Parts: sequence; structure tokens; C-alpha cells
Amino acid sequence: MSYREKPFVVGVGGGSGSGKTTFLALLTRQLGPNNCTCINLDHYYRTLAEQPRDAQGEVNFDLPECIDHEAFLTDFRQLCNGNEVFKKEYTFNQADKKPENIRLLPKPVLLVEGLFLFHFREIMDLLQLKVFLEAPDELRLIRRIARDGIERGYPENVVRYQWEYHVRPAFDSFIYPHLPECDLIIPHSRDNYVAVDVISTYINQKIEWKTVSV
Repeated sequence: MSYREKPFVVGVGGGSGSGKTTFLALLTRQLGPNNCTCINLDHYYRTLAEQPRDAQGEVNFDLPECIDHEAFLTDFRQLCNGNEVFKKEYTFNQADKKPENIRLLPKPVLLVEGLFLFHFREIMDLLQLKVFLEAPDELRLIRRIARDGIERGYPENVVRYQWEYHVRPAFDSFIYPHLPECDLIIPHSRDNYVAVDVISTYINQKIEWKTVSV
């Protein structure tokens, strides 16, 4: 398949801490990094000044309006049309971290990841395979406490506040309701190797079919 052809687009969604990034890393390794490009909605957060605040005056990063999905769609279409995309890394407002320059290349498979991936209808309609990752709330909270403490320097009380007043309400309102619209629902497991193998086999069949039919 030429990179100038339209890619096969896979969307992976689920709640915070459900394992999306890890799952995509496994899928990328299975497909081969030369065959797929990952584009993450996290890198399209609006500036801190544009983010909404809750009743206590705390910034709420867990609402769909926090994401500039129009900018995401612009880059998405560029990749689908065979063009490179350059994007600044989103550093989750860590003042001491210099954002890296991300270069996205058009490839046969486009893997899309994001909390609100399925909420935006314009994005949802472009996905050819929609995968929803499930995980128990308790596990997702534990993972979030660990991740935000290590990667973002958030104390546990801040993470728990966000979970109770931002993360869980957003999941119930904007993420979980789209589960019935997804093609595959993958329950939590330690490694998900079977699911990765099934999905990669399906993707390879689709690409092979498209190549033969051209």
C-alpha cells in the first residue's frame, strides 16, 4: 500500500487509566512501527487560560470542550491525504518540561487515541474500527494516582479530588454512553495480547484486501 492511499483508521477509547496508551504500544509493535502512526487527542488540549473551572475554581481538564477537536481534525485529514504533520507535545502544564516536536508521518494504519474520541461525532464517523477498553474504577484510580504522581507531580489528594469531581462525572456523561457504538469492547486483562493479535490480524486483512482490489 502506498502512503498516498487512505489509511485504515482505528480508534481506541476508554476512561482515564483504562490502558489506552499501553494497548496502542502493543498494537504498534505487533503491526510494525513502519506501518502505523499514532495520533493522540491529548496533544490537542487548549491552553490553560482557555480551560473551564469548577464551582471551587479548580481547572477541570475532563470536559470535551478542553480539546481543540477542530485542530485535531485538520491534522487528521492531512495525514489521511498523505501529508506529514508537525505538532508540539502537550506537557500537561508542567512548567519545567520543554515540549518536544512531534512529527507524524502518513502510513497505512492510523491509530487514534483519546478520552473523548467517541464523543465528537465528526471524529467518530471517520473511524473504521472502534475499540473500547474497559477497566474497573478502582484500578483506573490507582493507575491515575501513580501516573499523575510520577509524571506530573500531582499529590494524591489533588488526584482524588479530580477523580471525584471531574474524571468520574465525565466518564459517566461523555465516555461510557458511547460503548454500544463501538465495534469491540475489550475487558481489562494483564496484557491483552490476545486482543492485540485479533485486531492486528483483522487490520492486516483489511489492508491486504484494499491493496489487491486497487
